[in-house]
Amino acid sequence: DITQMQSALFTYLVGLEIYLRKHHARFIGRNSERPIKETYQAANIETTKKHLALGDLLRICSIVIDGTDNGYQHLSGDWEDVATLRNQVAHGDEEFEKKWRDHLRVLFKQLPRVRELKSLIADAKS
Repeated sequence: DITQMQSALFTYLVGLEIYLRKHHARFIGRNSERPIKETYQAANIETTKKHLALGDLLRICSIVIDGTDNGYQHLSGDWEDVATLRNQVAHGDEEFEKKWRDHLRVLFKQLPRVRELKSLIADAKS
């Protein structure tokens, strides 16, 4: 059932968004010489923005990773499809049912990167 698939994707992507919201500041602090405000500016995010969206958070992580030589540059950039998928699911894209195979391709392509990014962030927490 398409509704169950949308619900599962929504749960996963919003969970990722919440995780990144919760831990991005520490990730910036441990991996960047830039202050948080400068990192936001480098990612083209208003420093006063109250609720960062998944795309914002992934851009922040990319900016931080770009500034390091830790061997994780493959995790920088190329996250737009994940942010778009989250938005399509969250906002009830009318074409979702017709594009479900494409959505699964995005998820399966990006899932290993998401896991590795979360692991990198978890290492920054310790």
